Amino acid sequence: MRAVIVAVALVAGCAHRQQPSGPPLAADIGETHVPYTGVPAGLAPKPAPAPLYATRGDAFSARMRSPSERQKELRGLLADADALLAADDIAALPPVLREADLLLRTYPDIKAEIDELEKHTVEWESAAPIEKMRLKHRMEDLIDLIRLQLFAAR
Repeated sequence: MRAVIVAVALVAGCAHRQQPSGPPLAADIGETHVPYTGVPAGLAPKPAPAPLYATRGDAFSARMRSPSERQKELRGLLADADALLAADDIAALPPVLREADLLLRTYPDIKAEIDELEKHTVEWESAAPIEKMRLKHRMEDLIDLIRLQLFAAR
């Protein structure tokens, strides 16, 4: 009988215990099934080193890049020029053309198209509305021609 009373007292005492409120407590170290994911400071990945030359705007750095890097950047600049033409923001086009001209120094046969694009951006300011449409179409054609020549130069 005494054993029954002790067993009932133990069950009643355990049943009365309240669960802690709030977030669950983290398991003790070494008591989880999750593997350790920490990395010592000496083995942590290092940040990429700074480039040895400028990434944009320098003629020397443009020649130092690989041909695929130059073509990739030229395609990006031509896409920027297309977007500016589509938005009729011709005033923002000369810096894009200057940067493309730096990259195109390794392609002397494309220099004439860049020069003509620069000439048309200057003419744009004083052109009549009907003339602006002709200039815009010609500039789009020149950008497409440059893109085609870059594709053929691969």
